[in-house]
Amino acid sequence: MADFDVPADLLELERDFLQLDDRCGKISAALPSPLAVLEGKADPDPEGQADLLEARSERLRIVEQIHRHPWWGGVSNRYDASMALRRLAIRR
Repeated sequence: MADFDVPADLLELERDFLQLDDRCGKISAALPSPLAVLEGKADPDPEGQADLLEARSERLRIVEQIHRHPWWGGVSNRYDASMALRRLAIRR
């Protein structure tokens, strides 16, 4: 696999995305299941839902920034570049 010179700002965006993705998962896991709410076995959690919506919105904003970054225009294989970016981001 080719080596890629990933810009620091793009790497930081990818790390932000990973943190937000983890946050979304944790918030979602803490919410009652929609089925349990529909069946009356659990109460809705409007505050948790609002937190999840906010985290998902921020995650989407970050994804848009990542995919619109000008660096992508100079890579020959976007998939390989994306995998290299992900590997660098999870290394910390």
